[in-house]
Amino acid sequence: MYIWIILVVIAQLLNATVALIDKYIVTKPGLPKPVVYAFYVNLLSAASLIVLFIGDIFHSFVPAYKGLSIPMLSELTLPHGKVIILSLISGFVILEALIFLFKAFRTADASDVVPMTSAVTAITTYIISIFVFDTFLSTNALIAFVLMVLGTILISRLRCSFRVVKLAVLAGVFFGTHSIILKMIFNEANFTDGFFWTRIAGVIAALSLLLFRSPRSRILGQSKEGGKNGGLWIIGNKTLAGIAAILILAAINIGDVALINALNGLQFVFLILFAAILGRKTPKEVGENVEHKDLIQKVIAVSLIVIGFFILFI
Repeated sequence: MYIWIILVVIAQLLNATVALIDKYIVTKPGLPKPVVYAFYVNLLSAASLIVLFIGDIFHSFVPAYKGLSIPMLSELTLPHGKVIILSLISGFVILEALIFLFKAFRTADASDVVPMTSAVTAITTYIISIFVFDTFLSTNALIAFVLMVLGTILISRLRCSFRVVKLAVLAGVFFGTHSIILKMIFNEANFTDGFFWTRIAGVIAALSLLLFRSPRSRILGQSKEGGKNGGLWIIGNKTLAGIAAILILAAINIGDVALINALNGLQFVFLILFAAILGRKTPKEVGENVEHKDLIQKVIAVSLIVIGFFILFI
């Protein structure tokens, strides 16, 4: 099995947990509104510095494998113009993607919104990659891609309002564009530079929100009213998301970006497992539906995703 696929599987397990907590955070009274939450998510990208120090300490314990690496402070360099521009664009693109995603979370289930977003992300990534990188999937990979995307779409059941669908699609387009930009950056710079400067760009994009009156008032107001509880939820959840992001970035660095996004469907396999384990506690806290008829449709959808996953190895 390709090492980048293993990284994606682990990352999607973490992302499934993050998605449930994200849903809880943006719908729980007193916790951040979507724009405010997106602000803090991007701002916490500054934690990249800690990751770099850890990378230097543990580098000797991590075996080298076909280009796989971890970010290290000792490898950090000043980027050239193209990397700076691409990194800044990536920071603002991911900020917009997060805002659209969290707005959709306000009125719809995570199990409906995230699959739609992920399917659009995968399709957007593949279409753009054809024009930017001139890369086409092999026959088996294309079949796997289609099955995983179809399974991902089927999970959502498309029961959302038009507004939610629009927000999910916009989020997917921005996430897909962001993935392409990341691959472009990694083609121009080493993994450490690509990781660090895109995180710093995320911080810059977040701080830019303070230049505008409406988001600034929401952010400052939330900072005064949100309290310690909201902050702990955000920091804890984004720690998990940060670990998942590093794994995904490492996979993008050495793997096929379109297939990596198609493998987002694995996240929903884990979400359904969580729903089955948590039972009816799940709808109350995070809005997941575990009715019998829904589970049947999700089982079909998951089957498509799993079949697509195994076709990758034929």
